[in-house]
Amino acid sequence: MKPPKVFSLPKFPRLAENNIRKEFLEDVQYQRLIEADPELWFRHPG
Repeated sequence: MKPPKVFSLPKFPRLAENNIRKEFLEDVQYQRLIEADPELWFRHPG
């Protein structure tokens, strides 16, 4: 048995964010970061 469809979503309060990301790493910066610590969890396995 399928659950009923949702036709409207409830409103959820949003928190004010004062530390939003404004910049990202360039490829060269990312490569330097990985070379500095090869055990980082976000290192690509290939």
